[in-house]
Amino acid sequence: MSKKKKQAPPVAPITPSTPPSVPPAAPTPAPASRRDLAWFGGILLAALVLRLIYLGRADLWQDEMLLVMTANINLGVGEVFRNYWASQMVSLGWMPLPALVQNVFMSFVSAWIPDIMQNPFAARIPGVLLGVLGVAGVWKLAGRGYAPAVRTAATLVAAATYYPVFYAREVHAYPLLLALAPWALYYFTAALSGGVPRVLPKLFVFTLLLANAHLTAPMLVFAMAVVAGLCWLNRIKQGASSPEAKRALGAVIAIALAGAAVIPVFMKILGGDSPHLKQASGVSPLFVLNDVVAKLFLGDWPVPAALGWLVVAAGAGMAIARRRTAPEPALHAALLGLGGGLILLAALRTQYLSARYFAVVTPILMLFIVLGLFAIADAVAAKILRKERLAIPIGWGLAGLFLAIHLILFLPPMYVLKNKST
Repeated sequence: MSKKKKQAPPVAPITPSTPPSVPPAAPTPAPASRRDLAWFGGILLAALVLRLIYLGRADLWQDEMLLVMTANINLGVGEVFRNYWASQMVSLGWMPLPALVQNVFMSFVSAWIPDIMQNPFAARIPGVLLGVLGVAGVWKLAGRGYAPAVRTAATLVAAATYYPVFYAREVHAYPLLLALAPWALYYFTAALSGGVPRVLPKLFVFTLLLANAHLTAPMLVFAMAVVAGLCWLNRIKQGASSPEAKRALGAVIAIALAGAAVIPVFMKILGGDSPHLKQASGVSPLFVLNDVVAKLFLGDWPVPAALGWLVVAAGAGMAIARRRTAPEPALHAALLGLGGGLILLAALRTQYLSARYFAVVTPILMLFIVLGLFAIADAVAAKILRKERLAIPIGWGLAGLFLAIHLILFLPPMYVLKNKST
């Protein structure tokens, strides 16, 4: 009798380990738990409070006064737009949507606040509300391909750090950019990865509104169209009729239609004799980019600035390295590279340099700052401490320290300002 050979137990395939802060991609995110919703509500409340503190202390500065005057409550929405189209779009270099939103708000509340146009606190309320809407958008955006800890920490960064708080406390286009950009990016990401019903109309609406908010916004819209188009070209290799290819094509069409609608306004500004576009600043691209990273991170002193670049690079590197398990952050890296690059080229052609011009891509930068902090935590836990379970606590420690510095050192001096500038 021949003996039966024992079969070897099956060997599990070897897969690369994934750090705790980088989850596998999920086309349909899990429904938020009660704990998540409690965090979300608490963060939104904190964001609202931080934007309201001493909101009316500083007088309206030049740009704010101009926007309030162009959004005059004695004019209807149509008259405001016609005035913009006739001259102000070219002379100011502004898109019309911020003035239309301000006009609607001031006209509505003027029955209760007759001096709304001379009241800094009341006139800035739309910016505050838009800023809180942007924090909610970052929460939604970070729910696509980012770990829960990264999502919560990124939303806290959007709620409580200097850049998003400062630029939401004014009458300008930038609160609109901070509000609309994360939502447009969320629906863009959802359109490509699936899981959100009737996503294309939502993508079209938010992209259209975003494109009309500021001259820099169409540059991100163009980047969205290019990235969606490249995704479509890549996906048709597996079949043009596949659900993935159809989603990408739908995103391209929705973004293209939204972008096409803003071309007349955009070209009128670019084709006119705008003082904003007459003279280049002459500063180096590195200076411009460093100003953005410094204002989002911990300032422009050499060591904090270098740390800021390291953290952003770590976040972008993590996004690209894990593109097969979590493709959404890699899409955001592509948008940041192309959209941010176009904004940089445009910024170098104007004499009015400001980190605020990059507001439309700051939701991605804030995500990458947090992702970078957690990537560093992963490396410390795995390579130095040899205890991977400590990655999330260390990441939260770094994120908490970052938030504490902003809350203690950066926000209080902002609240006592009596004069605002760029």
